Amino acid sequence: MRYAKTEWGIDVKVFTQRYGMTMKALASRAGVCYNTLLQVCIGKTPGEKAAIVEKVDAFMKDYASKTSPTINRPQRPFEEV
Repeated sequence: MRYAKTEWGIDVKVFTQRYGMTMKALASRAGVCYNTLLQVCIGKTPGEKAAIVEKVDAFMKDYASKTSPTINRPQRPFEEV
């Protein structure tokens, strides 16, 4: 039986799809256990849910800011566009 993802779990899945990253890669880069990450995503949360969410959110925000396609892009005046 498949479990429905929580709203935060959906955000994590969208992030992994957007940046072409697997859930295992996300877990290892964020420094959390893969199985625990999966449990938090579906709402079967262990005691350390807040710590997991905090670590993963911090990693996703940092990763997105460094790899955003619009970051450090030169701004052109309206007339040039």
